[in-house]
Amino acid sequence: MSEQQEIQRRSDHEDRSIYLHIVRQLQQQIRTSYNAGDRLPSERALALEFKVHRNTIRRAIEALNRAGTISTTWGARSVVTKKRLNHRITFNTSFTASALAAGVIPRTELISATELPSRASLQICRRVLQRDATGEITTVRFVNDEPVCWIRHLLFGLDAQRLMEGFSGASIHEWMREKVGVSPQRIETTVGADRATSIDCKMLRVSRGASILYSHSVNSDPRTQELMELSITRFRSESAELRLTL
Repeated sequence: MSEQQEIQRRSDHEDRSIYLHIVRQLQQQIRTSYNAGDRLPSERALALEFKVHRNTIRRAIEALNRAGTISTTWGARSVVTKKRLNHRITFNTSFTASALAAGVIPRTELISATELPSRASLQICRRVLQRDATGEITTVRFVNDEPVCWIRHLLFGLDAQRLMEGFSGASIHEWMREKVGVSPQRIETTVGADRATSIDCKMLRVSRGASILYSHSVNSDPRTQELMELSITRFRSESAELRLTL
């Protein structure tokens, strides 16, 4: 590598470090000081604040726009989008706990409870656990009347229809604790990203091909360690972020 190329490489690296630092700073400011619909300062004002060129600010704004944190329109200041629900995934956390920690009360809508899981659910179940479930419950979780995720609860050793009789809209795991005396505990989770399918569009009110986050969680009876449930959750990516605690 020539001296000129090395100088250019170092310059590019420094520029990237600076704009990524600005991205992190802006994310923190948005998280703590902005509400959905608020406008960010202009590029010029941000350039003065961070003491950098406007091109560097523009790169940071573009990164935040791609991440869904803000929405940008040509010729106008960027607007903060709806804040994402920060959902921690550990052995003893839940969607309900994450929502309450964010200061919102979630609601559960029961879609169906059946002894015969769908073909798609069985395929995932066989791939993850090499066995078939004995029942399936489908729910949608809402925050502020907007769907955040929909869940397929594949059950083992439980009658799905009998379990859900009289369901009152609480979380499924809280309901299971009331009905059978125990709530499943997470022992393993796989997370990933996908594109919205037709059923995602229906459940989550998103467009076909929109970004989706998913988690597949294996849950057991904490008393006996026997398998109780495989939960297949699909999130609107602009509404939730998944945090893994190691």
